[in-house]
Amino acid sequence: MLSQSCNEAAYKKLITALCKERNIMLIEVPDNKILGEFAGLARTRPDGTVVKYMGCSSVAIRTWGVESPARAALLAHAKNSTRFQ
Repeated sequence: MLSQSCNEAAYKKLITALCKERNIMLIEVPDNKILGEFAGLARTRPDGTVVKYMGCSSVAIRTWGVESPARAALLAHAKNSTRFQ
């Protein structure tokens, strides 16, 4: 996953080229704070509301874990589009 809000053009170009070279699916996310939340970098309160966002430019999913509805939704979305809205 790659954040569209990353302002380092060389970094985005590198990640894109590496994914193409290895035939890895690349999903673009509009904001680095959203991507940081996906990666578990956000601080949350016990009720689930986010207190502090930590942004990141890219995330690599190496281990999917068990089959789940979230995984199925992500894979279905990735097959249809490469951008999260």
